[in-house]
Amino acid sequence: MKKVSEKSAKSFKAPFILTVVVAVLIVALFLYSPVKKSKDGEEASRVPSAAVSERQDSEDLKGGAMIQSVRLQPVLPTRLDSLRAEVVPIPRESGPLKYVYEWRVNEQVIAEATGDTLDLSPFKKRDLVSVTVTPYQEDAAGYPVRGPIVAIQSIPPSLEMKVIRKTAKIGEPCGFQLISDHPDSETVTFSLEEPKVDGMAIDGKTGKVTWIIRPDQQGIVRFGTAVQDTEGTRVTKIFEISLDQPPQAASPPTP
Repeated sequence: MKKVSEKSAKSFKAPFILTVVVAVLIVALFLYSPVKKSKDGEEASRVPSAAVSERQDSEDLKGGAMIQSVRLQPVLPTRLDSLRAEVVPIPRESGPLKYVYEWRVNEQVIAEATGDTLDLSPFKKRDLVSVTVTPYQEDAAGYPVRGPIVAIQSIPPSLEMKVIRKTAKIGEPCGFQLISDHPDSETVTFSLEEPKVDGMAIDGKTGKVTWIIRPDQQGIVRFGTAVQDTEGTRVTKIFEISLDQPPQAASPPTP
C-alpha cells in the first residue's frame, strides 16, 4: 500500500504542477499584455476627444447646417465705420432663422456687441476683427459659422484748400494753403499732381502753394494736388481757380 500511495502521489503531482504553470502564464499574459497608445500617450481604448466633440455637436446642434457663409462689409474698414455682418443662409423650406452674433477684436470677445453691426470707433488701426454667427430655428441651434478676419485700416487724410490771397496781378505771386486732417498719422506730405500749372510750386511739409500768374493764364485754371500719410495712404484732388478776364481794348471806330 505504501508503494501504491507514493506512485499515486507522483501521478497527481505532475498534473497539478502543469495546471499551476498554465494559470501563472495566463495571469502573466493578462498583466503584461501591451496597451496601444495614441500619439499623446492615451490608451487606444479611449474615445479620441475630437470624436467626442463631434458626437456632442451632432447631438446638441440638432438644427444642422443653416448658414452658407458670413461676409463683412466694408472689407477695408476704418475707425469711422461700423462693420456689418451679412449672413447668407442655406435655402430651406422650414421657418425663418434667428442669429446670435459673437464679435471678437484681437480674439477678445466684445460682450456688449450682440447685433449684426460693430462700431469700430473705440478701436485702433491694425486691430483684427471677426464675427461668429450661430443660427437658431425655434429652439434648435445650427452649426456656427465664422466670417473672415479683417484689419482696421488707417483713416485716409482729408484734403482741402484755402486761398491766402484772393486777388493778384499778373507777374505777382498768388497764394493757396492745402489743409489736411489726418487722425491716424502724425505727419503728411503734400505734392502737386496732374494737371500741373506753369509757375505753381508747393512746400511739401506745410502745403503752402505759390503761383506767379502769367499773362496767357486766363479763365478757369485746374491743378491737381495730393496728400500722403506715413502709412502710405494717398488722397488726390483737383481744384479750380477762376481768373478774371483782363479788359479788352476798345476796337477803333470804322472810318
